Amino acid sequence: MYRTMLLIGFSIFFTFLTTFAVAKEKIPLDGLMVYGEGFAFGVKEPQGWVGDIQNSSRFHANIIFYKKSETAENAKTLIRILVAKKADENTKADLEYDMEGYKSKYSNVKFKDIDVSHPKYKTFPKLFFVPDTFFEYVVYINPGEGIPQLYSVSMNTQKEEATKVELEAFRNIIRSILMISDDLEIINK
Repeated sequence: MYRTMLLIGFSIFFTFLTTFAVAKEKIPLDGLMVYGEGFAFGVKEPQGWVGDIQNSSRFHANIIFYKKSETAENAKTLIRILVAKKADENTKADLEYDMEGYKSKYSNVKFKDIDVSHPKYKTFPKLFFVPDTFFEYVVYINPGEGIPQLYSVSMNTQKEEATKVELEAFRNIIRSILMISDDLEIINK
């Protein structure tokens, strides 16, 4: 009798767990999980690139990416992700503020729209550049109202524009970012 009750109880518990797990979006297990005080997110390493959290703080980031043939110190192209606290929902104004900061620092800076998006979150992309000096691809990702974080993803290609391969890696990283809540659910705003 005890064994039968135990099996019935286990069956009900297992059914509850599997139903609950199917109802929630699962966290993909093919990427990296990056976390810190008050945030967590998943991101995928593009093929041929390395995701590095050990050296990221030196670059003012939570994670950096560079080609497998390079190191953090000698990377020609470096992609950085930084999680910051949002002051409000006006992410476009944040990007414009940073553009003004670049104008005051580099009188000959130029800006160009770039085609970068995320399948779930709003993106605000722009290329900041001074020819023969630097090319900085910047994307702010706003996961939505009520979410206190803003993601800044940038790619610096030094003195040259990004190649097709570098732009595709940058886009893939941005598309793969998934915010993870405190109870390990993907945030789908």
